[in-house]
Amino acid sequence: MENSSSRPDHPSLLVFQAVDNYQKPIWPWEKDKQAQMMHFDFYVENLEEAVEHAKSCGATVSEVQYFNFEGGSVVMFDPAGHPFCLSLQDMIMNQFVLYILCVY
Repeated sequence: MENSSSRPDHPSLLVFQAVDNYQKPIWPWEKDKQAQMMHFDFYVENLEEAVEHAKSCGATVSEVQYFNFEGGSVVMFDPAGHPFCLSLQDMIMNQFVLYILCVY
């Protein structure tokens, strides 16, 4: 079955909004702390280049790396503190270009 998010006849739309009294998520999760609101996994062809590009845009590398898959995945934070992963396409499920693990 073809992933509908990658088909040109089924475009995806991501909508973002500002939130009053925003609290940066705590990751890894801690009881009674603000949990992540979303998580994106981006599949890339060159992990080192993708990490450097993300860093040049203001992202930071997480000190905690649970799922490194032998150097094939890196957990990072966007400038607002949301975690996301950059992973080599051939290390995980390469039929998915982008998917959302959790949306709260």
